Amino acid sequence: MKKLLLSAFALCFAGTIAAQEAPLWMRYCALSPDGTTIAFTYKGDIYTVPSTGGRATQITTNPAFDTTPVWSPDGKQIAFASDRMGSLDVFVVAKEGGVPQRLTTHSGSEKPVAYKDDKHILFTANIAPSAEDAGFPSGQFQQIYEVAVTGGRPTMFSSMPMECISINKEGIMLYQDKKGYEDYWRKHQVSPIARDIWSYTPGKTPVYQKQTTFGGEDREPVWAPDGKSFYYLSEEKGSFNIFQRTPGALKTCWLCRTTGASGTNARNRLRSGPRTKPSTVCSATGTVLPGLWAVRSMWTARWWPSA
Repeated sequence: MKKLLLSAFALCFAGTIAAQEAPLWMRYCALSPDGTTIAFTYKGDIYTVPSTGGRATQITTNPAFDTTPVWSPDGKQIAFASDRMGSLDVFVVAKEGGVPQRLTTHSGSEKPVAYKDDKHILFTANIAPSAEDAGFPSGQFQQIYEVAVTGGRPTMFSSMPMECISINKEGIMLYQDKKGYEDYWRKHQVSPIARDIWSYTPGKTPVYQKQTTFGGEDREPVWAPDGKSFYYLSEEKGSFNIFQRTPGALKTCWLCRTTGASGTNARNRLRSGPRTKPSTVCSATGTVLPGLWAVRSMWTARWWPSA
């Protein structure tokens, strides 16, 4: 019996060691503005790791669920969502860790999506939906609100759904629209509610401009480091691949090509900040994508720093 118990303990211990050496479900990755650090969610806490590889550092420690980290423009803070107070609220914490500061208190769920600037965070919530901007009554058509990094009363930024927001140095925003419901992971759907990418230029007379016209999915835009062009995912050539486009231009550049209908080469997802310096090499073609970090498939990631 003792030998049996010892054998069982040894197997459990070996499994624990293996899990630590090859952790799974590292999700919601976000690259710091200078490209040196990756923040991600693992087992309900926020971690950071050097983009060149190395030991991960735990930033938050709480029995609750912490998720969706977003870097501040100066790279000194990380905003994230946590349900430690019940529903998901927006918190900020120093990049080294510490005591998080709660910014939102609504009884629903709020998640940060981007820093509007050094002093304001944009987040999603379903608080005051507008009849003009809702396709049909549903909590999935969330609005965008902004709140100061020091806290205070949030204000509505957009009653229209805006997903996967990316903002360049000039404050011009890229986002994907949401016209209706379709499963996010359904492949090859072509319909009137397929996602498109838009740009928003703030000012006295704000300008909205549709950037993509493919009848299928165009989504997850990311500004290039120079803020003049952007990268995005599209099924225009079959499976999801990485494309590059200049705002207002008709021509696109097909950068990363994958052909599999399923498996690890079926989807490339982009994560980046507008001022990143490293480069990513497309695992399918070897194409160098300056300033991007590509997460291959849904949960596996590889990083190639620039020379």
